[in-house]
Amino acid sequence: MVSGDFDQKEYQKMVFIMNALNDGWSVRKNQDTYIFKKKHENKVEIFQEDYLATFIVNNMCLNNPVVKK
Repeated sequence: MVSGDFDQKEYQKMVFIMNALNDGWSVRKNQDTYIFKKKHENKVEIFQEDYLATFIVNNMCLNNPVVKK
């Protein structure tokens, strides 16, 4: 890939990860898998199944308010 020459998928991935980082998540990559973690006052939390969908929607958008901080 030439510098500055990103396909749409790579660009969207960068936006998603940047939004998550700006929202306090840590992101780690293990081979081809991205691992997202966020401290929740040192408590274990169990999220509902729809949380993943909400997480994805909140971090996909370039106009995410978190990006504008």
